[in-house]
Amino acid sequence: MVTPTSRQHLGLYGRLLVVAAVLGAVVNALHPIATGDLTDTARGIADAGTWIALHVAISLTLLLLAAGLVGTLPATKGSAGEAPSQVALLFTAVGVSVALGALAIDGISLKVLADAWSSSGPAAATARLDSFITIKHVNTALWNTAVLVFFGLGILTHGLALRTCGRFPHWVGWGAMAGGALSIASAAIQLPAGGESRFGETLFVGAAAWISLWALAVGLLWWRVAAPMTEASRTAPNP
Repeated sequence: MVTPTSRQHLGLYGRLLVVAAVLGAVVNALHPIATGDLTDTARGIADAGTWIALHVAISLTLLLLAAGLVGTLPATKGSAGEAPSQVALLFTAVGVSVALGALAIDGISLKVLADAWSSSGPAAATARLDSFITIKHVNTALWNTAVLVFFGLGILTHGLALRTCGRFPHWVGWGAMAGGALSIASAAIQLPAGGESRFGETLFVGAAAWISLWALAVGLLWWRVAAPMTEASRTAPNP
């Protein structure tokens, strides 16, 4: 069973998930969907004045989400879901590390290259666009790896852990598993292609929106589970 101490901890993890979900919904809506044309991508990045700030916000969202997902471990401790929760946290740690590296390249390095290309003359434009495309391919491979590991395998195994622990409504586990499966499908489309696919990117946007909704619902659930314990600790008489 979930111990009183674990329930109090769930309140913190629940709050982190709620904040990550709200922020994630905002950044997911603001980030443009790739068209597959890298010249259009370079032009869009060069014209985006808030590109760096947007990627800082995405990085913060992922960190908050990863921190909130740590709550899966105390939530499943002593149950059949404890072992999958440990695997899920490994996928989360690896995946968020790769994702932050990809976001640093996307948010800063590609912005610098896109700005240099857009402001260059005809003689230098081709070489700078080639540099942008090369780095973009590397970044796309990194990001889709993060989609596979963090959003895909990580979220799916978090769902498996919560589903098998038997302590929460069925939708808690199945919701995460559905979001993870959609993310895996997106990565499976984009990784073999070696570039951005509009369909694959759109599929991931849908998966990210679903995961944000799931994180909000689970965060509120954990917050509510912890609330009676917090209230009880406030009203308990001093020994």
